[in-house]
Amino acid sequence: MDLEELLKWTDDRVVANTGQHLDSLQKSILKAILQEHNYQEVAAQHHVTYDHIKKQAWKLWHILSDTLGEEVKNLMLPPY
Repeated sequence: MDLEELLKWTDDRVVANTGQHLDSLQKSILKAILQEHNYQEVAAQHHVTYDHIKKQAWKLWHILSDTLGEEVKNLMLPPY
């Protein structure tokens, strides 16, 4: 499964569980993790603060944990 297929698979499950799609920032955070990027890189790409990305990622992990039925922890690499 390639990255886009994995994002679609994840979004499909979130929609089935919550009735809402992942937003573009949530998808970017998830994509960044899978490509071994960090929050600072995501923040720079989206022209937002590091703290904003941390808060949005925290919400994303909870959505994914509820959707998948098991705890999803912060998998983001520390800043380099």
